[in-house]
Amino acid sequence: MFDPYGKTNAVRVTNTPDGLAAPHTLKQFYAVGETLILGPDVIEVQHNPGNYGKYEFYRMARIVLRETNKRLASWTVYRQEEEWDIATEEEYSGYVLRHSAWNLEEELTTQAWRYEIGPKVITATIYLNDQQCRSIAEHGQAVDRILTEGIAFQSREELGDPPWDEISILRSFYWGLIDNTWSYTCGNMKCEDTLLHLAEAIEGTIKEAQLHGLSKVEQMVMHYNSPYPEVAHVLYK
Repeated sequence: MFDPYGKTNAVRVTNTPDGLAAPHTLKQFYAVGETLILGPDVIEVQHNPGNYGKYEFYRMARIVLRETNKRLASWTVYRQEEEWDIATEEEYSGYVLRHSAWNLEEELTTQAWRYEIGPKVITATIYLNDQQCRSIAEHGQAVDRILTEGIAFQSREELGDPPWDEISILRSFYWGLIDNTWSYTCGNMKCEDTLLHLAEAIEGTIKEAQLHGLSKVEQMVMHYNSPYPEVAHVLYK
């Protein structure tokens, strides 16, 4: 017999989804902004017209920095496989790199959700071949070594003026998923420095590629799996 509630010690049990936020509310505005920052789960890249050269790139690694009520930023790597290896013999292996940044402080100050459809998240998403991403692979392998050894956290003796409030790392391996988030009050400096070096490499590679000109791909399809029902009204029009 189907039992959607299971066993509890409550007199009454009800399952209910989160309420759908009305348009032009801070809740909807933030849900859309966070979804764009976290990015799609899968990006489909079509290299040529027609169906030739169409490949799915899966979110392999993502770094997120949060400054409460100030800034939200992410750096994400998508690959067809969960490895950093440079596959020089495969024509369309490559990387999809994505960097997103949101000046949350400015939009909270102006109460932009009252008159804007969505937040002003600045995002760059580009496909590059393996050879253009060698430095990213090196920094990514350094991150992997730290993650697979395990991260030990310690309280910081001096907080001062923290450069961020919260940092997250998501890394998808063929054997499983690591998804960790911690605040600046307790952390691991070696791990954080390695993550920030990878973020810098992703952002720097995107900027360098844009500066020198990018070869075009035919199409990118962003596949989102957002937990927020509010997002559909804005992103999927």
